[in-house]
Amino acid sequence: MAFGPTDKQLEKVQKDLGYEFTDKWLLRQVGDAAMQLVVSQLVFASSTGETTEILNNRRKVMVMREFCAEGCKKLEWHKMATVGKCFAKKEEEVTCNMQAELFEAIWGALFIDARGDYKVLLDAYTKNFPLHELEPIFSAIDENKKRDIEAREIAKRLAKKRPKTAEVTNGATPSSKAEESSKMEEK
Repeated sequence: MAFGPTDKQLEKVQKDLGYEFTDKWLLRQVGDAAMQLVVSQLVFASSTGETTEILNNRRKVMVMREFCAEGCKKLEWHKMATVGKCFAKKEEEVTCNMQAELFEAIWGALFIDARGDYKVLLDAYTKNFPLHELEPIFSAIDENKKRDIEAREIAKRLAKKRPKTAEVTNGATPSSKAEESSKMEEK
């Protein structure tokens, strides 16, 4: 029983990457998350003055399990996943985590096979995931982050203005004050 991708599947991966492996065993057995290196570089290179926090959030999204799994599906690499006996046999049932691990393993194998030639990895990644296609994702992340920051600032301002719950004013607690004002509104 053979483990790992078939020769035909390896040819497809090599075509996707625009790179021919010298040691095909790396794709069959070894993998590492070298894509972290490439993603960090791409995010930094795309920066137009964003804060470190925004750049870090962009990088986090690009290495998230879901993003990697979608990348695996986009390139149809999930079809070569070998699923053990304890898992379902159908291709559709390869889990998100399995796809993400496979995606990272291929980038790791490429980095190792290219003997750490970062440019090979960078070229292959940008060929398949051009940054302009990721801009809508980045914009959404940035917008959500802005809203989070604004919400935190509003919460801080409100917290400063809010009386402490243990504070007693003229013998009344905040809850008894609220009850009094609702009774006055009813009158």
